[in-house]
Amino acid sequence: MRISWRACRPALSQALHKRASSIRLPRRVVADNRPITKVQTIIIKPTSKHPALQRQAAESFSELRLRGDVVDALGNIGLSQPTVTQMLTIPHILKGRNVLCAAETGSGKTLAYLAPVISELRREEAEEGVVPRLRRPRALVVLPSRDLASQVLAVAKSLCHVARFRAVGLIRGGKKRNIRNSLLSPVDLAVTTPDALLQFRRQEQIQLSDVRFLVVDEADTLFDRSFQEATTSIIRTIKASTTKPLSGADQQPDRGGAQVIAVAATLSTHLMESLQSLVPSVSVVTTKSLHKILPHIEQRFHKVTQTEKADKLLSIIRECPGDVFMVFCNTVSSCDWTSHFLQTNRTPVTTLHAGFRASVRFYHSLHGPNPV
Repeated sequence: MRISWRACRPALSQALHKRASSIRLPRRVVADNRPITKVQTIIIKPTSKHPALQRQAAESFSELRLRGDVVDALGNIGLSQPTVTQMLTIPHILKGRNVLCAAETGSGKTLAYLAPVISELRREEAEEGVVPRLRRPRALVVLPSRDLASQVLAVAKSLCHVARFRAVGLIRGGKKRNIRNSLLSPVDLAVTTPDALLQFRRQEQIQLSDVRFLVVDEADTLFDRSFQEATTSIIRTIKASTTKPLSGADQQPDRGGAQVIAVAATLSTHLMESLQSLVPSVSVVTTKSLHKILPHIEQRFHKVTQTEKADKLLSIIRECPGDVFMVFCNTVSSCDWTSHFLQTNRTPVTTLHAGFRASVRFYHSLHGPNPV
């Protein structure tokens, strides 16, 4: 991997080296000998294809001992070969272990837990006679936002028809009647957010006594200050509710608590300690590319002053006519300002942020004047 530095200040060089343990800069650094001036651009060139798609030991999902109907469901959406992350994670889940999977973005983490969880749910039905019950999901996926929950729900539903299971979304912002109606039939897998789950449980619209699998997706976010209290409450509630002795002919057999699967794009000491304090014996699965600069993407870093940012953004967009850009802003107001600036300069733009209702964001992303 080659990095071209244009007139780097020593202070920046020192700052980058201090962070070397976290971003793993390549060893080969090429710098020019011109007089030291303001940093303009740092370019990181791609050196190989996506690490998640590199050749691995398992050539097919069937080699990972997933049920045939789940393998067929994956094939139905065009997937036949697991990624590295899926190859490493799926066997641990199928063996019934609590798992913390930390892997880079785009490595296939969603299917790394959905595929084995669905496979185990179907196996229990076939071999142990377990049946889903009203308002009692057997698998629960928790994410920090309704948009992320909607994305994961869409992936789960893409497997439903062939794998023959039922997935529902317990997401605030939708019509309450639709959510209530979705719970009137037995539920295999529910996708939700912490606040929505706790609200539905307080209203006694959902029971957690049958939960066999609890997935904490985006665990690095769900264990930060904003969500940690709610996440901790959910884990403790599910562990307590599933380990209580069950009686009565219509009750499911007790299996000693839910299997917990945490998924994250970063692995911090805080996340490890928080999870291990709640869940014993966690198997940690990581990839070689975790916390590293991804080798298949060209990255350009432009250092500009506050007053130069907008003009630089416009210049970059105009350099690539016909291309699609995604611009992230750190506040709603800066998002609105940037959108107005681009529109003023005759650049088509769609604005999506928390200031719009989820239904409005969804509509504009697909049917607005500039669909994403």
